[in-house]
Amino acid sequence: MDGWGSRRRGRCVIPCRGRRSRKGRGRRLSARGEARRQQILEAAEKVFGRSGYWGAKTEEVAQLAGVTQPALYRYFESKRELFVATLSLRQKEMNAAVREAMASGGSAIERLRHLSSTAIEMAHRYPHMARLRLQASAVAATDDELRPAVRGTIDLMLKVHSTLLREAVANGEIRRDIDPEKVAAILTGQAFLMYLGLSLEHEGAAPERAREVLEQQILLLTAPGENTGSLASVG
Repeated sequence: MDGWGSRRRGRCVIPCRGRRSRKGRGRRLSARGEARRQQILEAAEKVFGRSGYWGAKTEEVAQLAGVTQPALYRYFESKRELFVATLSLRQKEMNAAVREAMASGGSAIERLRHLSSTAIEMAHRYPHMARLRLQASAVAATDDELRPAVRGTIDLMLKVHSTLLREAVANGEIRRDIDPEKVAAILTGQAFLMYLGLSLEHEGAAPERAREVLEQQILLLTAPGENTGSLASVG
């Protein structure tokens, strides 16, 4: 799953594996340079998450990161490039969490619980990430170059949800009258709503409420359906 890339007019929309900005092309950053780049991205996550793409200012990102604006532009050529790189900041961690959940053993429903619980924890741990992804979705609606970066995360969620749901249906863990692909779309949409809710709540009990919603979803999936004995509608 790592290294998703999509090219448009010769440029990476999502940072491709082994490739950096044109200014950094052909050379590797030192350990200090990598740490500084990470520092800038973490600051950008907060600023973009709080102000959105259009409202964010690179001056504010530089100030929060503790660097000068010219120093920031040595790592990222433009605000757009910084925004796209920031979207991938937590991607490796998210991909690792997906792989861990899928390989965790147990039933498909248990793995779905594991995956959803991990997503809730990450959204709570990184509230600016949740806001950033919601902001990115709004920008991507009218931005053809940014859309693949946002679409990649949605496609991953759809694929994982549908895979687990198909397995759960086949094993008789959930209702057989559901369409895994359509229910996967519902769960993915609800995940984005969960992100929105967690990003707007202060610390409190928001993650616990999200887990309660997850359990209600699973109860609905496991309740007897009108065509429980038929796989005809699953496809």
